[in-house]
Amino acid sequence: MRWGRGAPAAALLLVAAQIALPPGAAAAEVRVSHANGRAVYLDGGRAEGLAVGDRIDVLREGRAVALLEVVHLTEHSAFCQLVHGFSEVAAGDLAFPSSLDEVTVTGSAEPLPPPETPANLPRLVERRRRESVVHLPSVTGSAFFRHQVRTTSVAGDGSQRQWQDSTARVSVRGRNLGGMPVSLRVRGRARTRQRDFGADPGGDQRIYELSVGYEPQDHRSWWQVGRLGSRQETGVGFLDGAAGQWGFGGNWGVGGFAGVDAEVDDDLFSSEGTKAGAFISWATPRGQRRYGEFLLSAIGEYAAGEVSREYVYLQSRVGRRGRWSIYQQAEVDFHRDWRAEVAEASSQLSNLSLSGSFEVSERVRMTLSYDLRRRFRDYETRDIPEERFDDLLREGARATLFYRGDGGLALSFGVGSRGGDGDVASLTSYTASASHGDLFGTRVFGGVDLSAFSGDQAEGYLVTVRARRGLGRGRDVGITLGDSRSSSLFSEQDLALRWVRVDGSVQLPRDLYLTLELEFGLGAESEDRQMLQLGYRF
Repeated sequence: MRWGRGAPAAALLLVAAQIALPPGAAAAEVRVSHANGRAVYLDGGRAEGLAVGDRIDVLREGRAVALLEVVHLTEHSAFCQLVHGFSEVAAGDLAFPSSLDEVTVTGSAEPLPPPETPANLPRLVERRRRESVVHLPSVTGSAFFRHQVRTTSVAGDGSQRQWQDSTARVSVRGRNLGGMPVSLRVRGRARTRQRDFGADPGGDQRIYELSVGYEPQDHRSWWQVGRLGSRQETGVGFLDGAAGQWGFGGNWGVGGFAGVDAEVDDDLFSSEGTKAGAFISWATPRGQRRYGEFLLSAIGEYAAGEVSREYVYLQSRVGRRGRWSIYQQAEVDFHRDWRAEVAEASSQLSNLSLSGSFEVSERVRMTLSYDLRRRFRDYETRDIPEERFDDLLREGARATLFYRGDGGLALSFGVGSRGGDGDVASLTSYTASASHGDLFGTRVFGGVDLSAFSGDQAEGYLVTVRARRGLGRGRDVGITLGDSRSSSLFSEQDLALRWVRVDGSVQLPRDLYLTLELEFGLGAESEDRQMLQLGYRF
């Protein structure tokens, strides 16, 4: 079996992540455990009253930081996408459902407590649980149309090249349909692309999810049929078929899935490959400050009557809400038939991800991460000659420190390294940022970000200066100044770019919104970009 250089230390963390934690006592708060661009992870999930499609408000020191939408869930964790941000989301920020109204569905006129303080979150979550028992039908989602134009100026001859991109995207989530715990999920995208040089790239249509399911409020038993999106409860990717779980013993679940190996740009049930498997899961009860969960799946993929891939997927998470969390994900491939002959090994650790978030003090938080990747053979790659198939190990690690000051001050510094076996290029990167949510008492968010990298093949840096001002009633405006430079150590050529970006958004009547971005490149070789997006959230 082939392992990476970092596997011994990673294995120790993996084992530690499987240890069940003693139960806590207090009602759970939900906070941001990790944020990376538009991807945000929370340390609360179904057991804390969240559901796919929920809108999540993110608060810091009583100020609204961002609006998120839940995309995937487990019992004690949630993966969200950024819908709108007033400033950067950071680990430790408070999160709660934004759809809670001042009057409950049971008819009580008791108003909700002000949501600005963490102490109120348990009451908010408990209110959500009481309301969910009523099984009221609800349909939430979003849709938008975006048109983007990019114009590039070529240095030397002064010529220009233009790209146009139009995208329509829809996401719909129905819950408790017909007064029963029946759900409907629809996610798709259509895109057209044009350019005034070379071959026209055309467009594409993608169906990410189109399914119906049965999901009772206990969350431990469920089934789903149709095109299934990447569901974290199973460890399987896109699937045209069915999946389900039976819950038992309060904390355990066992289930399985079967169907056609789906491709998001294909018609439903049109693939020739098949996929099937079984899984077992466990999670601590809801309402615990200390939590843990794990999932173990055995997955088989087949094509033309032969093995394409067989592997085991393991995912676990342990933590104490608001204080620390450790997340682990691994895939181990098992080889038989033609795979054993080509790989010359019975098994292979193909993917491993480890990440941890820790509260060092009231103002300081640290995140650590490690990942390992090795390409594997499947039915589509089996005939690639050995000298052309890249199965070299790649791995990387990163550490980041976050500091929260008074009045909205936030600082961060990170360092990372990537490398691998053989000819895999090594790279060291550094990041630093400073931001303030209320510069000089003007309610203007301001921030400076710096990233730099240096490696065997290239080096460079990127600096951005940002400012954003909320204008009330769903309106805001921002400006970003950017400067970057990169150089290849092989060609000894430098690429320098500078730009100014102005953007803003307006909340329109009937839940419509409008977003505009204008970006202007500076210099002989530059790119201008204009983007207009009209959306609807419901």
